[in-house]
Amino acid sequence: MFSKQFSIRAALLATFVVAVAWFFVPTLHRRIKFADQYNALKNNAWRRSQGTADGHEFFAPNGTLLSVWTTEHEYVEESGYIEAKHYTPDPTRFYVVPPGKWVDTVDEVLETWDLYD
Repeated sequence: MFSKQFSIRAALLATFVVAVAWFFVPTLHRRIKFADQYNALKNNAWRRSQGTADGHEFFAPNGTLLSVWTTEHEYVEESGYIEAKHYTPDPTRFYVVPPGKWVDTVDEVLETWDLYD
């Protein structure tokens, strides 16, 4: 028969493993899912310069046009393209389309894209 102490330890260990997985697995899944985009954004994030509007766009597997910019952009349904809304570059942050919001890190960009893919 198992002792109660072993059962409590096993339960605590299992809870710890689940908590760690709950924290790390979604981020790792997104980095694998958007591997090419993650590498491009990580490499270009260090080279962005003040006063220039840089961006990256691609079609997701479901056909949605996803993009990230250093300026505010919007999707224009009539033309089917993403166009600049305001020319106010911010090289320290990312403007994600869709949904059209500013985020601070590459992982937040991937998290936002995951909602639309």
